[in-house]
Amino acid sequence: MAKFSCGDTVLNIVTQQKGVVCEVCPPARGRQLYRVRYNESLETCLEQNLDGFFEIENPFERVRKGIFGNRDQFVLVNTTYKINNSNNNTISSLKASKTLFKAYQFKPLLKFLNSHTRRILIADEVGLGKTIEAGHILLELKAREE
Repeated sequence: MAKFSCGDTVLNIVTQQKGVVCEVCPPARGRQLYRVRYNESLETCLEQNLDGFFEIENPFERVRKGIFGNRDQFVLVNTTYKINNSNNNTISSLKASKTLFKAYQFKPLLKFLNSHTRRILIADEVGLGKTIEAGHILLELKAREE
């Protein structure tokens, strides 16, 4: 069954072009094909290369209408949000580790995030969790893709 119908606005995820479905072609060898008009050209595209294009920016309105993005769109929006709202006191990986939460183990992470050189020497007393503190720093860097 075809995912799109004539008149739907679609985004070609390969070329990143926005177009309009002009014709729903019959499936060929188990693959759904569409004729899509991009500005001046008319191309035949595979369904797997197309994604719905929605101009609704408000996330609550998108949820109400059942319009959800994919992982790549989430990563793009999340990264853009982090760049535009860079606040080093926001910890993305707070609940990512399977350790018991102890507030003092996050102090080195906050110092690391606020330092200009992104370096820190962790020298706590024995048994306070230096390895866990280092793990929190690594998880945060991984979450921020740094």
